[in-house]
Amino acid sequence: MAWIAITNNDVLNALNNAEANAHRTVGLGPGQTDPLPSIITYVTEEVRGYIRARHRVGPTGIPQGFFPAALALIIYRLAERVSPVLADKRKAAYTDALAFLKAVAEGKIGVEDPPSDSTDTVNAPLPRMDNASSTGPSPLAFDPGNADGL
Repeated sequence: MAWIAITNNDVLNALNNAEANAHRTVGLGPGQTDPLPSIITYVTEEVRGYIRARHRVGPTGIPQGFFPAALALIIYRLAERVSPVLADKRKAAYTDALAFLKAVAEGKIGVEDPPSDSTDTVNAPLPRMDNASSTGPSPLAFDPGNADGL
């Protein structure tokens, strides 16, 4: 699967008619610009941050498999601007999306490799070669008398 960018049309297609109407009317005050592009940008970077905790990310976008979770976050945040009733209807999907992203950040869910032109690095913890004891970590020492398994 590819890494993709979420568009306004993707979000509007995921809304039902009542939500789409509310977004276009109730959610915008006089002279106010459409908040949807900003919400998409912020959520995209938030999703990429969860991924980056353990995996490399592509230069733009998110993995296609993360599309439903990102849409759930976007739609919930958009609904919060319009009506608490609409937001409540989307709360379960929002909570599930956050749980999914946290599992990704913890390394419990894999992520497809980004495109080959990615130069991003991973923020995953570096492996350690020490032996944690009650007095703290101490370097492991090689013992030629106890080299079983080597």
